[in-house]
Amino acid sequence: MKIGILTEAFLGGGLESNIETYANYLSSHQNEFTIITSTDLHVRNICQKSSYKIITELNSFSEQATQTAIKKLAHHFGEAHYDYLLIHPFLTFRTGVIAARKMGIPYSLFFHGPGSLGEVYGKDFTNFMSTKAIKYADYSFAVSKEIKHFIVSRYKARNVLLLPNPIAIDVTTPVRRQKMILIVARLDSDKIKSILHMLDFIQTDQSLGNYHILIAGEGTEEKTLKQIVKRKYMGNVSFLGYIKNADVFSITRKSAFTVGMGRVALEAMSTNTPILLAGYDGLKGFITPANFEKMAESNFSGRGIKNVDLSVLSEQLHATQKFPTLLFPLIQEQYSISILGARLAYLINCNLP
Repeated sequence: MKIGILTEAFLGGGLESNIETYANYLSSHQNEFTIITSTDLHVRNICQKSSYKIITELNSFSEQATQTAIKKLAHHFGEAHYDYLLIHPFLTFRTGVIAARKMGIPYSLFFHGPGSLGEVYGKDFTNFMSTKAIKYADYSFAVSKEIKHFIVSRYKARNVLLLPNPIAIDVTTPVRRQKMILIVARLDSDKIKSILHMLDFIQTDQSLGNYHILIAGEGTEEKTLKQIVKRKYMGNVSFLGYIKNADVFSITRKSAFTVGMGRVALEAMSTNTPILLAGYDGLKGFITPANFEKMAESNFSGRGIKNVDLSVLSEQLHATQKFPTLLFPLIQEQYSISILGARLAYLINCNLP
């Protein structure tokens, strides 16, 4: 089966990790895939030249660029002869759906967060989502209960299925934990606040005084963050820049604990590493068996979860060692790519012509 995976941009975050994990699963089960996006930044890390297609107009909102993107997509679809399309956010929901319907290719949509609904693009876009994109999709996949609720309530959508972000379960031999803390995030205006809160916590907790802090990620606020760290924070802080998923896994397994949200949380729990959930507006606390389901409802984004005081974090920190082994079975049952990938492949096959 030949599958096209379409997304506006490939920036190396949770959305892209979702695509990478499902693509790797599908390709390992005798399927061929091509990622179609607006730039080759990061996408070449998982694709050979022959398995991705760049259409630069996919990330432009202008009407001229939209029409050009639709024409180029339709032309590419005609040449590639895809059996099925998986369409991810954002503007590609419109261009991809129009081109798919023009060429008669079945498709499903993936919704990753509230921004996936496209409300920032205005009423015409949201009306298109309701009357065209979602209406004619085989399925609308939501990565969390929160997003599923949004889609159903706002669009009265049918065939909305929960399909969480998948993770490859790590069954390798445990390694010795080192005195280091891994922070993984896009370094943009959305994430910088929680990173600074984390650095404040490290400074106030004396037990973490000699730990090496690793910050993995890149973004528009990277330079600003480096300047703040140099000016305000003492200690051993290293910036790793963008690193591939395999390297994130390797460092996570060695870390005392990891800080992040979304997929970062899944990767930590899948390696029995304690995870401190960093939301958009601050730190939400360590994930425990008691709060796991609540944290999972919003895809481990921290939305709807109150920030915790630094004193509470210190108390949680000393209890973290017993959490990971209790969380691992939950990850294995609900987020394993072997389960979710098989489900996705089955649903696609059910809707082939």
